[in-house]
Amino acid sequence: MARARALVKAPGLLVADEPTAQLDTETARGIMSVIREAASSGTAVLLATHDRAATELADRVLYMEDGVLTEQLFVG
Repeated sequence: MARARALVKAPGLLVADEPTAQLDTETARGIMSVIREAASSGTAVLLATHDRAATELADRVLYMEDGVLTEQLFVG
């Protein structure tokens, strides 16, 4: 429900901290699809996750280890 409220007014920025945590695979894919759709519609998305599958829809991925940026990938 909180995810739907966050997107209903098409915010300029969406900050999502572990949006797929504690979800089954199918539901997590659905959530990521909605987030990707928001990004495609112009919402900037900052997503923090440990779920590598969630990064497959990203345009840019930053990896951190022990608080240090270790890798930066431009996907799209």
